[in-house]
Amino acid sequence: MAVGHRPQTAPRLNGQSKKFLNLVQQSERANTRSCCLLNFHPYEVKTMKTINNNVDAYCLVVVDMQPLFTKQRQTVANVEREVIAARVSNCPVFFLELEYDELEPHIPYGDTYKCLLDAVEGYEDAHICRRIGRRLPADQVKLSWTRPKVPGQDGSAGVTRVCKKHGYAMNRFRVCGVQADLCVLSSVKGLLRRTEGKVEVVEDATNTIACMQRFWRAKFPEGKRLKLV
Repeated sequence: MAVGHRPQTAPRLNGQSKKFLNLVQQSERANTRSCCLLNFHPYEVKTMKTINNNVDAYCLVVVDMQPLFTKQRQTVANVEREVIAARVSNCPVFFLELEYDELEPHIPYGDTYKCLLDAVEGYEDAHICRRIGRRLPADQVKLSWTRPKVPGQDGSAGVTRVCKKHGYAMNRFRVCGVQADLCVLSSVKGLLRRTEGKVEVVEDATNTIACMQRFWRAKFPEGKRLKLV
């Protein structure tokens, strides 16, 4: 995975995660993944549960996990868990990033947290999909749930394009990141619109600003294709 400049102040992998990731990398090189994992004491039960319940392939979509947008350590740790679980399961990982706002191109938004990029170091099925922030006049904003506020800016186009290029299945997506009621919501809408797959929003690896933390789940109407997990 090609990665550009990384923030020097981003948090590192914690000890347990680093130990787990090292084991994954060793098993990848030796092609003995299942044997190694059977003897591993999981750094977090939920990680192993995610792996063991993965009965079909999925694409993990990580939305805007850049230091500018969140400082919540638990959210970063839970997203890291999802990234490592996807790698262990041989599932593609997509990092959606906002580079800058088109009205303020001189203010870059920075890269995804270094610990998350470190978790996919050397992993061929990890991809960064960058986009530029755009804003529309109020009279042009679409109010329908199924339509994004700004067409083409939710990151789903980049995800589906890479999926088609590499032959990844698009029947199931796991989505996490920030902000839940804004960019994550837009990305979920885009994936539902562009594919026929199911979308799972990982609740404990998704977050938003303090005033919306109690309410963001109400913006995701669960149904046959959309679940909060």
